[in-house]
Amino acid sequence: MAAPVIAVSPTTTPGAGGRDPFALPPFTDWERVMCEKCVELDGKIAHLKALSTNVTDELTLAGMALLTKHYEDQKRELHPEQK
Repeated sequence: MAAPVIAVSPTTTPGAGGRDPFALPPFTDWERVMCEKCVELDGKIAHLKALSTNVTDELTLAGMALLTKHYEDQKRELHPEQK
């Protein structure tokens, strides 16, 4: 299981005249940063999509599609500020 993502803002060194050159940059690109729950949900979605290629039963496929939609809705609820 992946470790949780923690956003770290840049630090400044007092008296050094600015930003610490060893500090991590602030996270602004949320496309590349995912929380632990989103990683888990993406894994479940990928698993269902992989299984669906081997399933021919329409009722099972419909159930898998509903479950996939449910997981995608959960991701949107976790991060409503993202598109």
